Amino acid sequence: MLLLFVIFIVGAVLVGAGAMLAPAWRTAQPRIALSATLALALITGGSVWWAYAFGWDTLVVDYLLFALVTLVVLGGTFSQGQARAEARGETLEDKDQGWPGPADLLFFAGVGGIITVIVYTLTLPLGPIGQQIGYVTVLARLSSQFDSFAPHAPDVAAFYAPGFIALTSYLSKQLLQTVAAVQFGVGGVVAFLFVWLCYDWGSELGGQRMGRTFGAVALLSGGALLTLLTGHYTLLLGMLFALAAGIGALRLRRDPSKQDAVATGLLVGAAIYADLAVGAAALVGLGGYVVWHLGRQRRVVPLLALVGALLFGLGPWLLTLPTRPAPLLFGDEAALGGWLTLPIVYVVGTWLHRAAERLPLPWLHEHRYSLLMAGLLVALVGASTLGLAARAQHTITEDELRALLWLNENLPEETVLQNAAPDDWAGSLCECVVTLPPLPLPAPADPPTIQFMRGAASGEALFQQGDAALIPLE
Repeated sequence: MLLLFVIFIVGAVLVGAGAMLAPAWRTAQPRIALSATLALALITGGSVWWAYAFGWDTLVVDYLLFALVTLVVLGGTFSQGQARAEARGETLEDKDQGWPGPADLLFFAGVGGIITVIVYTLTLPLGPIGQQIGYVTVLARLSSQFDSFAPHAPDVAAFYAPGFIALTSYLSKQLLQTVAAVQFGVGGVVAFLFVWLCYDWGSELGGQRMGRTFGAVALLSGGALLTLLTGHYTLLLGMLFALAAGIGALRLRRDPSKQDAVATGLLVGAAIYADLAVGAAALVGLGGYVVWHLGRQRRVVPLLALVGALLFGLGPWLLTLPTRPAPLLFGDEAALGGWLTLPIVYVVGTWLHRAAERLPLPWLHEHRYSLLMAGLLVALVGASTLGLAARAQHTITEDELRALLWLNENLPEETVLQNAAPDDWAGSLCECVVTLPPLPLPAPADPPTIQFMRGAASGEALFQQGDAALIPLE
């Protein structure tokens, strides 16, 4: 139930913000996922910017959320879009305004259901990357800083992409949920937004029919789901911001505007904050766009606005780079599927869209709702089976999981856990320092106080269930 709570709260806030911001963004049709991604980038990037400029404070993130709500409600985003249409003398029918129709909303509801079922049945992602990100987040939450591994190893400097870690550190504290649950839940919401953003990408390229094709390919290719299930949270968030920045660059190429330029610059900065490797790729793409712009366009104001927004967003973080060690990159061979997702969506989606235009199928349009419902039902059953099958691959048992959650709820944050579970979920589940972290770090600064045991406990145990026990050390 904790995962469902996180998914619904975070998902409702972001989708709601995107729906209300979309009319204020000067696009041909409302781009809900693009607006939601910008809202998430503002919150993530703004909190990291403040942390490096003045120090980490969760209250600042509260202020950012309040400012976003104020902008949406008091800024009159719905009325802005209507006022622009009336000023041009336009009167559009509901079906012509570009909002997602019933079939689109049914598809997105199905995507959300598939991701929710997989996340809920799996409970924890597979592989070591989610464990590493979770433990670094716990350390950042305990120490309120992103430049060292305190309190585990306060003298060891750290250099990693702080965006996802800062966001989930804040949410875990405010929602009173474990870091592991919050990160898997937020990852599910990001995967959902990624599929919807691919729909917006296709709509920008060739209208809503192409958007539907891109969205379907993004889901069926499995790249976003694979990235989520293997715990590559930072890669997934970086892909979301980088794709949004790419859509912004596409819009700037057609019609340069200061609004799109500022948004694109902020989104590239957010991609760097989310994942260093994806951010580097986004910077290369941005450099190519700048070269193209200088060769083809005479309007330099949007270009200056883009670069200025990027440098402003990264300013405090860039000043700390000369003192940083080698970067810590959260990735392994399983990340390849995530990197290939965008090329697959573009190539396959474009080919399918062109093929569908040449082979008109009237019966497909006539029975689209029935076919969509049948497809989503099969997908939901398959998602449940996939989640249960993947859960069997976990090395942590239910007893060990309950023991670590008991430690999270009953012992202070200063607790040090010795002999942590071999799969290294202990740090992000009990939210304390562990002696066997999923990172190559030295021993903790403080002596261990709790020992995690398998099998029968020799001595008085703080907690005992099945084959898991927590024993205090003298």
